[in-house]
Amino acid sequence: MSRLNHSAPPPAISLDYRNNSVIFALNQARRRVVLDGAWRVFARDGLDGATMRAIATEAGCTTGAIYPLFPSKEAIYADLLAESLDRLSEYVESSIRTARGPRMKLKAGALAFLSYYQDKPDEVALGLYLWHGLRPEGSVRILIGT
Repeated sequence: MSRLNHSAPPPAISLDYRNNSVIFALNQARRRVVLDGAWRVFARDGLDGATMRAIATEAGCTTGAIYPLFPSKEAIYADLLAESLDRLSEYVESSIRTARGPRMKLKAGALAFLSYYQDKPDEVALGLYLWHGLRPEGSVRILIGT
């Protein structure tokens, strides 16, 4: 049986977020859980109807756990919208890459744009929340044809 050495102090743990990859990874995971919960709340309630409390409940945490990561629901929305636009951009760019000539590139890009949003109506709604906090029912449903 080995004995623990109680005379030596435990090694210091760095709490510097820039240098501690474990803490950074945990914060990224926390952000992802909040973003995923917020996605569901925004899809259900729209931007105006969403609250930090509803987002926290959907994410399985408290509002106090969210505020160090995001100062407001608008900041959460901005991150979700940026992610959505990045995915759209990658999709359209990959379609344009294979097309030859300016007209074919334009056509490929336009078709990819429409196809992307046809397959992902929740992302259409996410983008439209910028205008008056539209809710999933009503204008968004009319635009996406559901």
